[in-house]
Amino acid sequence: MQPFPQSPQRNYIRNLDRLSVLIADDDPFVGRLITAILQDSGIYNVHSVKDGEEAFNLLKERSFDLAILDIHMPFVNGIALSAQIRALDRLQRRRTGIIIMTTHCDATLVPFVRANEVDQLCLKPLARANLIQRIMSALSPRNQSQREPEPDTELNALWI
Repeated sequence: MQPFPQSPQRNYIRNLDRLSVLIADDDPFVGRLITAILQDSGIYNVHSVKDGEEAFNLLKERSFDLAILDIHMPFVNGIALSAQIRALDRLQRRRTGIIIMTTHCDATLVPFVRANEVDQLCLKPLARANLIQRIMSALSPRNQSQREPEPDTELNALWI
């Protein structure tokens, strides 16, 4: 796969060489797309898995700086997986950035996202600039503290 042309988003994320990302999505195309976007941004330590169970097993073996999770996956969905990640985080005294991806978002999803301390909610189809912006926000030192959700009408998504 050819890298995307260099863009202004490149290198906005600090310490790219040390950043590790886990992608969990049952659609292999989405996994490849996100991997390409990350690699174009200088993030090469990317692992993509096909379901929540496989993701959780990998998370028990090693830590990741960021987990990008599809909400609808077989075996363990993205919300349940985010709860499992937070439990592991507490046990291992770490903080994994979590982005949940979905094709449909409404107000009923917000309590589940809040309860599991999800950092960002991202609508599919993924726009490169939107995904990079969500990654930067999920990894910023801030997200260690809670924010109130607010609609992001320009990007047609919800900031968490």
